Amino acid sequence: MKTKICYKCKKEKQIMEFRQFKSGKNKGYYHSYCKNCEKPLKKLWLKKNGRRGDRTAQAIRYKKKYPNKVSAHQKLIYALETRKLIRPLNCTICSTKGMIMGHHEDYDKPLEIVWVCWKCHEMLHSNEEDL
Repeated sequence: MKTKICYKCKKEKQIMEFRQFKSGKNKGYYHSYCKNCEKPLKKLWLKKNGRRGDRTAQAIRYKKKYPNKVSAHQKLIYALETRKLIRPLNCTICSTKGMIMGHHEDYDKPLEIVWVCWKCHEMLHSNEEDL
């Protein structure tokens, strides 16, 4: 049977005593800490960060800070799902094909969209900051 040395307790243990990565670039590999050494660390992390980490808190803060952006984005998603709007294949600025996203010039007009590629979208936002 395969064995591995735990990075924390420095003991050689069977591979089944380590958690295996299920996805990502480390898929198929095993964690550095054995399950017993990992439990207290995970408990501390959950106590500090909550079940989902800080992402829920960040999302809540963003929604409070930018309610018009969030509302415009949700309305755009709904319009795309119900096919009131159709995402074009090409960027309206540079005509490249690829991942095309909607840019709002005015968040109070959520369905007035400029369809752009990510490079043009970055350019539009950097121009807004200069103003």
